[in-house]
Amino acid sequence: MIIALALLVAIVALALLTFSASKKAKVDGNLINIETTDAVLADIPNSQQEGSVWAASLEKSNPDAMFNSGSKAYAGHDYLLAIKSWSAVLALPNLSAAFQAEVLLNRGAAYASLGQNDEAIKDWTQTIKMPGTPADLVAKALINRGFANNESGKTVKAMDDWTSVVNMKDAPPTDVTKALFNRSLLRYKLKQPVAAVADWSQIISITDAPAEFVAKASVNRGDSYREAGKLQEALADYSRAIDLKGSPPVIIAEALINSGKVQILSQNSIAAAAAWARVVEMRDTLPEQKADAMLNRGILFYQIGIDDQTAAKEQAQLFRSALQDWIGVITLPQAPLALVADAQFNLGVLHSTTGEIDVAITNFTFAIATPDVPAKISAKALVNRGLLFQKEGKTKEAMADFNRVLKLPDVPEEYSEKAKKFLSDGKKQ
Repeated sequence: MIIALALLVAIVALALLTFSASKKAKVDGNLINIETTDAVLADIPNSQQEGSVWAASLEKSNPDAMFNSGSKAYAGHDYLLAIKSWSAVLALPNLSAAFQAEVLLNRGAAYASLGQNDEAIKDWTQTIKMPGTPADLVAKALINRGFANNESGKTVKAMDDWTSVVNMKDAPPTDVTKALFNRSLLRYKLKQPVAAVADWSQIISITDAPAEFVAKASVNRGDSYREAGKLQEALADYSRAIDLKGSPPVIIAEALINSGKVQILSQNSIAAAAAWARVVEMRDTLPEQKADAMLNRGILFYQIGIDDQTAAKEQAQLFRSALQDWIGVITLPQAPLALVADAQFNLGVLHSTTGEIDVAITNFTFAIATPDVPAKISAKALVNRGLLFQKEGKTKEAMADFNRVLKLPDVPEEYSEKAKKFLSDGKKQ
């Protein structure tokens, strides 16, 4: 039993020292960090005239009104009607090259919204190749075609499209920024981190780049620096994203979360706690961000509390703060289930530390029973619950938990090895 208790403490320390990881790169998404935002499809431009219903517009053969009809349909997610309206416009004679390009650009967006990438690519290719197409529309068509090519698995063509925008002499800075950002995501996905960092650095250096993309590039580059062990450079990039005027709240929150994790690596607990506290207090952030911040701040409070130099009164307060944070995660509406399960696990650790074994077992059980719980959380909860069962003399239940660890798919080796050892020790007794 003494050996089992010592191992329990070791496992608890190992689990709680692992703060939640930063997000990894994705080439398709709608949020933050290394995910793209609205660089996918060109915005539908405003018509110069008030629109009317499509049928009346067609009778009058009024290109502007017909175009506006398509814009209204697109805004209402009626993509088939939008395509019908814009196709009717394109059938009219004597349209200027610029207007044709605008219509083709947007009809391509409607096709893409229906998942008809081949048709979308045809429209955008025509926009790009048509003589007289304004540079800004060429850039937008290239950005969109690159995204459609990437969606279709044509990564080389996608890279070429975005690179073409970057190399244009007269492309608007906003479009160059979006092309660089999409290219950086693809490069990161293709395991070209140096090239991705170069793209993020170029975005940061563009004078008129949109603040949102400068902030995202800063967070992404900061994450790359963190992974490379360049902690001061990472903190500088996170600070840029946090302090940048016009930086969206969700990006500021992500920068604060990751900054806190770097501060932990730099052994600056006060700065880490302050960063996570800002996220918890912010408005307009994502539930997963608040949950992430509370989960990690609770871990920090717990770790400081178990320090040998912490007085009993201080430890009790730190443990209460940790408990409040983890309960905050569990009760937070729309908190990701993986973070909820991790909070339950951490509560189990806390209660086992304070000698509340039955409560700890209940917490571990909740963590294990959480739907779609990651294998790592399930495994460490099973190992710890098994050890507590051993402490209470419930050998059968303990052995069952250790065996369950070995049956988990994709279980981390550290936990499968511990489960095997505890099973072996149990058979020797």
